[in-house]
Amino acid sequence: MSETFCSLPDDIAEKYKCCFCGLLLSVPPITLMSIKNETFRCGRCVSVKVNVNIRMSVYENVAQFLAFPCSYAGCKMKLPWGKVLGHETNCPHRTIKCPLPYYYKCSSVFSVQDVRNHFNDKHKFSVKTVGEVWHANVNSDYVYFMKADEDQFFVYIRHQMRKIQVDVLAIGHTRYKKFRVSLSSFEEHDRFTTVFKECPIVPYDERVHCLSCLKRGCNELHHPFAKQYNHIFVYMGGNFVLNFKPELARLLKDANGVLRYVGYFYHVEDLQNYLLGTL
Repeated sequence: MSETFCSLPDDIAEKYKCCFCGLLLSVPPITLMSIKNETFRCGRCVSVKVNVNIRMSVYENVAQFLAFPCSYAGCKMKLPWGKVLGHETNCPHRTIKCPLPYYYKCSSVFSVQDVRNHFNDKHKFSVKTVGEVWHANVNSDYVYFMKADEDQFFVYIRHQMRKIQVDVLAIGHTRYKKFRVSLSSFEEHDRFTTVFKECPIVPYDERVHCLSCLKRGCNELHHPFAKQYNHIFVYMGGNFVLNFKPELARLLKDANGVLRYVGYFYHVEDLQNYLLGTL
């Protein structure tokens, strides 16, 4: 740690937290929203709209010379101003909420190190392995947990009338940068396979990858898409969404506009061979 940084004691840092996410005021910009109640917003929650927005320039000027404790319990790191957010993204003590709240009414909070244990204990049917064929009904959406080597991923599958969205989200640091998915129908007379190649893997961020936001049911004020549902797809898969051609959509829909195939098979093929761009 550079001598230009003064380590901020934990008990002092704990007194100054964001009123939205509850984390330390260690990510700029820091804004004051209420002088009377001394409520602050950190830079993690800058997308949250507020009526009073006073930039705490004096606080930020002092903070540039401070080293802040990590916001996550168990982590002993001291981080200089400007380096906190990057650390938090990959911190092994980082905590997340279960991504399946509207599926299973699950409100569990756990560290990223315990994701696998949580899914094995609570959501066994959502745990998949590399190379496994996944059956997914076109009338439902899915979230799976998958592990490749020591890297962990959430896989989101969303069905819409004219497109299918597949997202692979890295939980913490990963060596893998891209993925390949084959979508197959095994109908006797209508068999076909569509392959998604070189699709980007993005870091999992529960603020923007919130399924409750997608379902218009999120009440978390620090989630930027809680009230902006129509814009979430810009982030969550614009580069790797399969858009059906009109003639193909007509072929697959029944008289009621429902896709004829009851189940699709999503095969996330061997990551060691197909997740391109390994570091």
